[in-house]
Amino acid sequence: PALKDEVSGQRIIPETGGGWSWTTLRQINYFLENSHRCSDAAVREHYNGIARFFRAFFYYEKVKRFGDVPWYDKVVGSGDKDLLNKPRDSRKYVMEKVLDDLNYAIANISETKDVYRVTKWAALALKSRVMLFEGTFRKYHNLGDWQECLEESVKASEELIKDGGFALFSKGTTPYADLFMTLNATETSSEIILARDYNNTVQLRHSVQNYTKSPTAGCTGVTRRLVDAYLMADGSFHTARANYDKLGFVEECKNRDPRMAQTLRTPGYQIDGVSTPADLSSMKLGYQLRKYYINVQYDGFSEVDMPVFRLAEIYLNLAEAKAELGTLTDADLENTVNKLRARVGVTGKLTTSATVEPWIADCYPTLKALNPSNLGVILEIRRERTVELVMEGFRYWDIMRWKEGKVFEEEFLGMYIPSGGQI
Repeated sequence: PALKDEVSGQRIIPETGGGWSWTTLRQINYFLENSHRCSDAAVREHYNGIARFFRAFFYYEKVKRFGDVPWYDKVVGSGDKDLLNKPRDSRKYVMEKVLDDLNYAIANISETKDVYRVTKWAALALKSRVMLFEGTFRKYHNLGDWQECLEESVKASEELIKDGGFALFSKGTTPYADLFMTLNATETSSEIILARDYNNTVQLRHSVQNYTKSPTAGCTGVTRRLVDAYLMADGSFHTARANYDKLGFVEECKNRDPRMAQTLRTPGYQIDGVSTPADLSSMKLGYQLRKYYINVQYDGFSEVDMPVFRLAEIYLNLAEAKAELGTLTDADLENTVNKLRARVGVTGKLTTSATVEPWIADCYPTLKALNPSNLGVILEIRRERTVELVMEGFRYWDIMRWKEGKVFEEEFLGMYIPSGGQI
């Protein structure tokens, strides 16, 4: 199958669609214009907060994709010709409005936890994500005014971590894998802040599991770059090993960060108690995903609940925002990145004096050229984000906000198979 147009450089302007749709925004603004009819002020402000949460989410997605976009906070009718033909507003103006919506949502939405409903904690999580994106995008694209965005991300992250009462899911021997294999997100709600509920009894299902194992569903896989990004279990660099790029699959999987074996089908992987090696016919580049995979019952469809926000992302947002601001401390890392490592059993800890590892530095040429004084720790936070958030929808936009799109021009490498064919 062909690469996505965004990656292959074949993207063209479509005649229709392409994400330039405003129906959802009209529905949100219609609600906000008419919610005054509810006489219960507390209920009204709660639902106004939810509406503004979704308006912030809507515009965040629009700004990510298009940059400058027109801001509308009222229903536009066919007679509003000035509004229908208005030019785009600047991204800074729009993101100021997004921040206003987020702050309103945080102040007014109920604090009562519900993994399937928008709460104050979900609004804080969205603010953490949006402000990190905007701050780093502005920083690396030289747009100015980036520090304020990162400071807002830090504030939201710290409030959520301090007051939200969430904790990393840590039950069982493979907690990272199990986090993405539950049919009911309430079982993992210690970490999951908001999830999308799937249930086959009402025909709400998805095809993620089929996507990871079927040659006719995209023949998906990951590149050697992701596999090389995983550290050794003791926290040392896999890419510092002699001839690391010539290791066979069995050898390269030994003694690695356990998230690797909980994300990919590595030697010893079992389905329903039966050893099941990776199927080379069902993936590009030789590495087969297993994240979200339960068992053969769900090969055609799945009803695994999908996390929208989880605490691990907030930890990573906080660490990155502080690193970019130059305010990161070892105590911050102990309470964020090192908790993620400890959850899976990686013994090596990250500190602010992290060594610049040449392989990971070459993965981010824009950052490497800037050579900030804390380059090592920024690189390692990016590494941690890469391996923790695989298959959760972040990677492409992380590359965009870091201005590292040139990496898509490089050759995509897969599993090393020697001439004898023994992996």
